Amino acid sequence: MSKLLAVAKYIQANYNELPAARFVYADVCDIQKAIPGIKMAHGATRACFIDPDNEKYVYKISYNDSAPNRYHDYCASEIQFYAEAKAHRCERILLPLEPVFTLDGGITLYKQMKYTYVHGELNKNSKFYRFLKTQYLSESTNRTVLQRLIYQGQYTSIDEVWLASAIHTYGYKFMTEFMKFTKRNCINDLHSGNLCYVGRQPYVMDYAGYCNF
Repeated sequence: MSKLLAVAKYIQANYNELPAARFVYADVCDIQKAIPGIKMAHGATRACFIDPDNEKYVYKISYNDSAPNRYHDYCASEIQFYAEAKAHRCERILLPLEPVFTLDGGITLYKQMKYTYVHGELNKNSKFYRFLKTQYLSESTNRTVLQRLIYQGQYTSIDEVWLASAIHTYGYKFMTEFMKFTKRNCINDLHSGNLCYVGRQPYVMDYAGYCNF
Protein backbone atom coordinates (compact mmCIF):
# COMPACT_ATOMS: atom_id res chain seq x y z
CA MET A 1 0.00 0.00 0.00
CA SER A 2 1.32 3.47 -0.86
CA LYS A 3 1.92 5.87 1.99
CA LEU A 4 -0.63 8.33 0.59
CA LEU A 5 -3.28 5.61 0.46
CA ALA A 6 -2.39 4.73 4.05
CA VAL A 7 -2.95 8.38 5.02
CA ALA A 8 -6.39 8.33 3.37
CA LYS A 9 -7.38 5.09 5.11
CA TYR A 10 -6.15 6.36 8.50
CA ILE A 11 -8.17 9.56 8.15
CA GLN A 12 -11.28 7.60 7.16
CA ALA A 13 -10.87 5.17 10.08
CA ASN A 14 -10.17 7.75 12.79
CA TYR A 15 -11.95 10.98 11.87
CA ASN A 16 -15.13 10.04 10.01
CA GLU A 17 -17.56 11.59 12.49
CA LEU A 18 -15.32 14.34 13.85
CA PRO A 19 -16.70 17.78 12.95
CA ALA A 20 -14.30 19.51 10.58
CA ALA A 21 -14.03 22.51 12.92
CA ARG A 22 -12.56 20.23 15.61
CA PHE A 23 -9.84 18.81 13.37
CA VAL A 24 -6.67 20.55 14.62
CA TYR A 25 -2.92 20.56 14.11
CA ALA A 26 -2.41 17.88 16.79
CA ASP A 27 -4.52 15.52 14.65
CA VAL A 28 -2.31 16.25 11.66
CA CYS A 29 0.75 15.33 13.72
CA ASP A 30 -0.94 12.09 14.81
CA ILE A 31 -1.45 11.14 11.15
CA GLN A 32 2.20 11.75 10.42
CA LYS A 33 3.24 9.59 13.39
CA ALA A 34 0.91 6.78 12.33
CA ILE A 35 2.31 6.48 8.78
CA PRO A 36 6.06 5.71 8.90
CA GLY A 37 8.00 7.48 6.18
CA ILE A 38 5.34 9.99 5.22
CA LYS A 39 6.57 13.58 4.88
CA MET A 40 4.44 16.44 6.13
CA ALA A 41 4.63 20.17 5.54
CA HIS A 42 2.20 22.67 7.02
CA GLY A 43 1.22 26.30 7.18
CA ALA A 44 -1.16 28.18 9.44
CA THR A 45 -4.32 26.48 8.15
CA ARG A 46 -3.40 23.41 6.06
CA ALA A 47 -1.14 20.40 6.02
CA CYS A 48 0.38 18.64 3.05
CA PHE A 49 1.35 14.95 3.04
CA ILE A 50 4.02 13.75 0.62
CA ASP A 51 4.97 10.15 -0.15
CA PRO A 52 8.73 10.06 -0.83
CA ASP A 53 8.16 7.00 -3.05
CA ASN A 54 5.33 8.56 -5.07
CA GLU A 55 6.10 12.13 -5.99
CA LYS A 56 3.30 12.64 -8.54
CA TYR A 57 0.72 14.03 -6.07
CA VAL A 58 0.48 15.44 -2.58
CA TYR A 59 -2.51 15.28 -0.23
CA LYS A 60 -3.77 18.46 1.41
CA ILE A 61 -6.16 18.90 4.32
CA SER A 62 -7.43 21.97 6.16
CA TYR A 63 -7.33 22.13 9.95
CA ASN A 64 -8.63 24.60 12.51
CA ASP A 65 -5.98 27.10 13.53
CA SER A 66 -8.17 29.03 15.98
CA ALA A 67 -11.67 28.92 17.47
CA PRO A 68 -14.30 26.49 16.08
CA ASN A 69 -16.51 29.35 14.95
CA ARG A 70 -13.69 30.65 12.74
CA TYR A 71 -12.92 27.37 10.96
CA HIS A 72 -12.59 27.72 7.22
CA ASP A 73 -11.74 25.11 4.57
CA TYR A 74 -9.07 26.95 2.62
CA CYS A 75 -8.78 24.07 0.15
CA ALA A 76 -12.42 24.58 -0.83
CA SER A 77 -11.69 28.29 -1.31
CA GLU A 78 -8.79 27.39 -3.55
CA ILE A 79 -11.05 25.32 -5.80
CA GLN A 80 -13.45 28.27 -6.06
CA PHE A 81 -10.59 30.64 -6.90
CA TYR A 82 -9.34 28.24 -9.58
CA ALA A 83 -12.79 28.20 -11.20
CA GLU A 84 -12.90 32.01 -11.18
CA ALA A 85 -9.37 32.20 -12.58
CA LYS A 86 -10.45 29.86 -15.37
CA ALA A 87 -13.39 32.12 -16.16
CA HIS A 88 -10.88 34.98 -16.56
CA ARG A 89 -8.41 32.80 -18.51
CA CYS A 90 -5.62 33.11 -15.97
CA GLU A 91 -5.71 29.63 -14.39
CA ARG A 92 -2.67 28.24 -16.25
CA ILE A 93 -0.32 29.46 -13.53
CA LEU A 94 -2.26 27.73 -10.72
CA LEU A 95 -1.77 24.10 -9.70
CA PRO A 96 -5.34 22.73 -9.52
CA LEU A 97 -6.67 21.00 -6.43
CA GLU A 98 -9.35 18.30 -6.38
CA PRO A 99 -11.21 16.51 -3.57
CA VAL A 100 -10.46 12.86 -2.86
CA PHE A 101 -13.28 12.28 -0.35
CA THR A 102 -15.38 14.03 2.29
CA LEU A 103 -16.10 12.37 5.63
CA ASP A 104 -19.42 12.45 7.48
CA GLY A 105 -18.18 15.18 9.81
CA GLY A 106 -17.17 17.39 6.87
CA ILE A 107 -13.41 16.83 6.77
CA THR A 108 -12.26 16.71 3.15
CA LEU A 109 -9.02 15.34 1.79
CA TYR A 110 -7.66 16.87 -1.44
CA LYS A 111 -4.87 16.07 -3.88
CA GLN A 112 -2.64 18.30 -5.99
CA MET A 113 0.15 17.71 -8.49
CA LYS A 114 3.55 17.54 -6.80
CA TYR A 115 5.90 20.44 -7.44
CA THR A 116 9.56 19.96 -8.40
CA TYR A 117 10.88 22.90 -6.37
CA VAL A 118 9.41 25.31 -3.82
CA HIS A 119 10.79 28.75 -4.64
CA GLY A 120 11.40 29.61 -1.00
CA GLU A 121 13.44 26.45 -0.48
CA LEU A 122 15.83 27.04 -3.38
CA ASN A 123 19.49 27.42 -2.46
CA LYS A 124 20.52 30.79 -3.88
CA ASN A 125 23.84 29.27 -4.88
CA SER A 126 22.19 26.40 -6.74
CA LYS A 127 22.51 26.06 -10.48
CA PHE A 128 18.73 26.37 -10.94
CA TYR A 129 18.38 29.56 -8.89
CA ARG A 130 21.35 31.17 -10.63
CA PHE A 131 19.79 30.22 -13.97
CA LEU A 132 16.50 31.91 -12.99
CA LYS A 133 18.21 35.05 -11.77
CA THR A 134 20.60 35.51 -14.68
CA GLN A 135 18.27 34.28 -17.43
CA TYR A 136 15.05 36.05 -16.41
CA LEU A 137 15.63 38.79 -13.84
CA SER A 138 18.29 40.51 -15.93
CA GLU A 139 16.79 39.74 -19.35
CA SER A 140 13.89 42.04 -20.22
CA THR A 141 12.17 42.62 -16.91
CA ASN A 142 13.75 45.65 -15.29
CA ARG A 143 12.84 46.64 -11.74
CA THR A 144 10.41 49.36 -12.86
CA VAL A 145 8.42 46.82 -14.89
CA LEU A 146 8.40 44.36 -11.97
CA GLN A 147 7.32 46.94 -9.41
CA ARG A 148 4.53 48.20 -11.68
CA LEU A 149 3.24 44.64 -11.97
CA ILE A 150 3.65 43.84 -8.28
CA TYR A 151 1.50 46.78 -7.20
CA GLN A 152 -1.37 45.64 -9.39
CA GLY A 153 -1.66 42.57 -7.16
CA GLN A 154 -2.78 41.99 -3.58
CA TYR A 155 0.53 40.77 -2.16
CA THR A 156 3.24 43.36 -2.71
CA SER A 157 6.22 41.36 -1.40
CA ILE A 158 6.15 38.71 -4.13
CA ASP A 159 9.63 37.48 -5.03
CA GLU A 160 11.06 39.27 -8.07
CA VAL A 161 13.05 36.28 -9.36
CA TRP A 162 9.93 34.08 -9.42
CA LEU A 163 7.88 36.91 -10.94
CA ALA A 164 10.46 37.50 -13.68
CA SER A 165 10.38 33.81 -14.59
CA ALA A 166 6.57 33.93 -14.65
CA ILE A 167 6.62 36.93 -17.01
CA HIS A 168 9.04 35.07 -19.29
CA THR A 169 6.82 31.95 -19.25
CA TYR A 170 3.31 33.42 -19.45
CA GLY A 171 3.84 36.93 -20.80
CA TYR A 172 3.41 40.38 -19.26
CA LYS A 173 -0.22 40.75 -20.36
CA PHE A 174 -1.19 37.42 -18.77
CA MET A 175 0.63 38.27 -15.54
CA THR A 176 -1.09 41.65 -15.39
CA GLU A 177 -4.49 39.93 -15.51
CA PHE A 178 -3.35 37.37 -12.95
CA MET A 179 -2.16 40.02 -10.50
CA LYS A 180 -5.46 41.88 -10.87
CA PHE A 181 -7.23 38.58 -10.19
CA THR A 182 -5.28 38.18 -6.91
CA LYS A 183 -6.34 41.67 -5.87
CA ARG A 184 -10.02 41.12 -6.65
CA ASN A 185 -10.02 37.95 -4.58
CA CYS A 186 -7.75 39.17 -1.77
CA ILE A 187 -5.18 36.42 -2.37
CA ASN A 188 -2.85 37.98 0.12
CA ASP A 189 -0.07 35.48 0.80
CA LEU A 190 1.87 34.76 -2.39
CA HIS A 191 5.10 34.47 -0.42
CA SER A 192 7.96 32.27 -1.62
CA GLY A 193 6.68 29.23 0.27
CA ASN A 194 3.54 29.25 -1.89
CA LEU A 195 5.36 29.64 -5.22
CA CYS A 196 6.85 26.67 -7.01
CA TYR A 197 8.10 25.12 -10.23
CA VAL A 198 7.12 21.96 -12.07
CA GLY A 199 10.27 21.28 -14.00
CA ARG A 200 11.36 24.82 -14.84
CA GLN A 201 7.87 26.24 -15.23
CA PRO A 202 6.68 28.59 -12.45
CA TYR A 203 3.35 27.98 -10.70
CA VAL A 204 1.40 29.06 -7.64
CA MET A 205 0.59 26.04 -5.46
CA ASP A 206 -1.19 27.81 -2.59
CA TYR A 207 -3.60 30.58 -3.57
CA ALA A 208 -6.38 30.49 -1.00
CA GLY A 209 -5.21 33.60 0.84
CA TYR A 210 -5.30 33.96 4.62
CA CYS A 211 -8.09 35.35 6.84
CA ASN A 212 -9.71 36.80 3.73
CA PHE A 213 -13.26 35.49 4.21
